[in-house]
Amino acid sequence: MANRYAVKTGNWSDTTVWDGGTLPGAGDVVRPNTYTVTIDQDITVAELRNNASSPAAAGGSFLVSTARTITANITGSTTTQGMVTISSAVSVTINGNITSDGSFKTFVVSAGATVTVNGNITTTSVATAAEFTAANAALTVNGNITSGTSST
Repeated sequence: MANRYAVKTGNWSDTTVWDGGTLPGAGDVVRPNTYTVTIDQDITVAELRNNASSPAAAGGSFLVSTARTITANITGSTTTQGMVTISSAVSVTINGNITSDGSFKTFVVSAGATVTVNGNITTTSVATAAEFTAANAALTVNGNITSGTSST
């Protein structure tokens, strides 16, 4: 398993967006590294994350604006809102688990998108795993949803 990271903003399919000049593969942990990467093709990787792992910095996001299948575990762990943003009325399938372990939203879904998660959604602390910002958006979860708690 390799750690892969973006070196500029651009499309996932553009090899110049990625360290090493090749696309991330099935065993890779992928970080946006403060940039915005548009997922413009179906992808299969081990995990999408937005925390720091040298030399990648924390932050950045992945954008989905066309129908896609994303096969990956997705873990949000910084204060970045919308590590994965679905920005149009499209159908997106996530094959993997979604974990949010900070006080932010891992997913932001807008414009009436339909999202199917074939995996578990877990939040810790006071985290929110997903925010739906438009009417007619739909979420189907074929797995468990576990919510975190907090004390004040």
